[in-house]
Amino acid sequence: MAIHLIVGLGNPGVRYRQTRHNFGFQVLDAYALRDKLDWRVWRHMGEVAQSLRSDKLYLAKPETFMNRSGEMVRAFMAAKNISPEAALIVYDDFSLPLGQIRIRPRGSAGGQLGMTSILEHLRTPDIPRVRLGTGPVPGGEDPADFVLQKFAKKDLPLVRSVVERVCEGLDAILERGIDGAMSVYNGLSLEGR
Repeated sequence: MAIHLIVGLGNPGVRYRQTRHNFGFQVLDAYALRDKLDWRVWRHMGEVAQSLRSDKLYLAKPETFMNRSGEMVRAFMAAKNISPEAALIVYDDFSLPLGQIRIRPRGSAGGQLGMTSILEHLRTPDIPRVRLGTGPVPGGEDPADFVLQKFAKKDLPLVRSVVERVCEGLDAILERGIDGAMSVYNGLSLEGR
């Protein structure tokens, strides 16, 4: 099924900019910038950009805070008549190491609160997603604190490489579908690149 909505997850505000939990926002910002798209506020719930490639492709960043992401996603999908299988969610995952990308057509939230909210609001696990590794969480550190920290300075070149690679992956998903992109991007690790 064709993708009509790409959602990046994060938290609104300067305080959360460049944090691990805003990795999804970073990817969508880069993707929109590359195509010179303008973000517009949508119903005070988030920002939306419409692709110039297709009048049926939207980018969205919920600004309802991470654990309420499903509210904006569900409302926007209902307004544009987009099915869950035609949406793609891009988000951080501390269970994967930084530099690893995992594309899946469906599944659980794996403890990621933004994805949990989306699954609850859409009432189906059949939502394609791109998980962006941000781990590992250092021993003894609370994962909730870890994801709200900024990336370490030494990791920024790798973060930039991941953003670039995921933008390429989004193009691959749009052109070849989830299965075609999975065969290229899953298992790929940019670590040490």
